[in-house]
Amino acid sequence: SQRVGPNSTQIPERILSVPKEIWRLVNCLYTQGGLNAHGIFTTSGSPEELDRIRNALDTGEDLPPIVLAAPSEEGPRAGEAVSVHSVEETLVRLLESTREAVFPLSLCAQWTEGTDLTRWCKQALVELPLSHYNVFVYIISFLREVIKHRQQQQ
Repeated sequence: SQRVGPNSTQIPERILSVPKEIWRLVNCLYTQGGLNAHGIFTTSGSPEELDRIRNALDTGEDLPPIVLAAPSEEGPRAGEAVSVHSVEETLVRLLESTREAVFPLSLCAQWTEGTDLTRWCKQALVELPLSHYNVFVYIISFLREVIKHRQQQQ
């Protein structure tokens, strides 16, 4: 992981704030109405649609458009839209598959009962590598937007 600071040789503009795959999935959900979907992050996606989405992420192709309905039982056809739930599940699986957790278990292990939670959280965030911190803040900000749209998800 890289840190950007006064002694760093990295040019901040050349370091992506968050991995482009995470950004593309969140952007897809955000701009195509995925925040208003019923059952957001509780309904599974279609394995075939997950494969199509992962392939688009791997090759740099445009992500398929999304529909707010559940995945089709017939399976997708080339060029068809995918379920919002398949995009959500791809995001979750991507976060689960990272080599290192965004918020490392070693930091979680440092918290003990009786510790001031606010102070501990602030300190833990300071200890995160910049790339982890950026992803953590980005995902938390996205989840806050999901919560704001909860009324439309009913």
